[in-house]
Amino acid sequence: MCSAVLGVKVYFDHVNAKGGINGKRIKHIIKDDAYVVAETVRLTKEVIDKDRVVALIGFAGTGNVGELLKQNVLADAKIALVAPYTGGEPLRNPFNPNIFHIRAGYADEAEEMVKQLDRQGLKRIAVMYQDDPFGKSGLAGVEAALKKRDLPLISSAGYEKNTDNVTDAVKILAGALPQAVIMISVNKSTGAFIRQFRDAAPGVQLFNI
Repeated sequence: MCSAVLGVKVYFDHVNAKGGINGKRIKHIIKDDAYVVAETVRLTKEVIDKDRVVALIGFAGTGNVGELLKQNVLADAKIALVAPYTGGEPLRNPFNPNIFHIRAGYADEAEEMVKQLDRQGLKRIAVMYQDDPFGKSGLAGVEAALKKRDLPLISSAGYEKNTDNVTDAVKILAGALPQAVIMISVNKSTGAFIRQFRDAAPGVQLFNI
């Protein structure tokens, strides 16, 4: 169970131990979509139609949630998705009344990272990103933050979703001689990239969404 899901469970258990909401206990249903878009859609429809849930919480993935919006799953069911684990701008703009965000968007995160690097005098910035809507959303945020400061993106390299095959990305980015790399990536691929990149280009600052 991931930490975000565990955190929700702990709090719901706390609420239930206190008597629930107006005397009614919260039933927390957990489904694992394995970060696969089609499974996100299938399982969401399943919990809406079969389990009759009153709200959804903690979904992960820009592309995953984006597909729910594309297929009007939330709007058709008139159901709220609370605290999606994504900062993708396409899920925030235009405003969607079915989604309640509690975290910063990737554009906001990218702006603060680039601002910090610029203050340090580090101008040669590259991006390693997951090649899907999540990664591309973060990449766009970095590009916008750099453009705001008249700085170029010296290099970018993607890797395939649901893999830690980052060897090509390491070679491309190390060859560009960056002072810093911003990683738009998930845990496993981030760890693999850091291990390989530290050997290929020691001393480069690494940031992550």
